[in-house]
Amino acid sequence: MIATKDKISGSLAASNMALIAESYGLGVLFSGYFSDVANNLTKLKKLLSLKHRDHVITTLVIGYPDVKYRRTAQKETANVRYL
Repeated sequence: MIATKDKISGSLAASNMALIAESYGLGVLFSGYFSDVANNLTKLKKLLSLKHRDHVITTLVIGYPDVKYRRTAQKETANVRYL
């Protein structure tokens, strides 16, 4: 769970955490449902020791996936032009 006063910093932190987790072979799910509940339920905020001004940006559910893909989806070649 990413809780912060600054939404941009929290979003960047969550993105970096997801990249690191995936590099270790973990699967990542961004859970918006838990974030909404944590922001709107006072008892849960208290249970999680969140301050009144803290806002849950996102929740990352991280674990080892049961499915392993042998290859990724085919992608088009990028059209890159160097200046």
